[in-house]
Amino acid sequence: MATEITPVVEKDYGSLGTIPYYAVKLEGLVGLSAAESETVVNYAESPFNEDMVVVDAYMVITTVDTEDADLDIGIADDATATNAEDNLFDSPANSAAGVLQGTVVTGIVGVARPLWLKNGSATNSFITAQQNGNVNASSLVYNLILIVAPYNAFK
Repeated sequence: MATEITPVVEKDYGSLGTIPYYAVKLEGLVGLSAAESETVVNYAESPFNEDMVVVDAYMVITTVDTEDADLDIGIADDATATNAEDNLFDSPANSAAGVLQGTVVTGIVGVARPLWLKNGSATNSFITAQQNGNVNASSLVYNLILIVAPYNAFK
């Protein structure tokens, strides 16, 4: 059964000119003892009342997974990972403690950043972590740190 994570928003992260940035911490994400098919382990709904651009993502591994489970972390429509993307992390190596920087989707003319839509949106308002493969990752504990900025500030 998937565990809901409550995002903690640091409201005073700073700004780049007139664009405010927020650091969002998703703390205490875990692995499963087994997952024969892609299974949602953790999820978090956007805590914002406006659409946000995910500028950067960090995975902070505090307790390692000795079997290195295949995890996909990204934006989805709901807590069950409908239309989930692995646009934050795509199978990161999680068998060593440390900090990993999230994947960046490279487009033809630039770098695409995911949009985390506002709370209550019908699409793309959840961060989901899914585990693939039948390995024991129950020892894995990690946090996600997302750096986000309001989408409207970029328009």
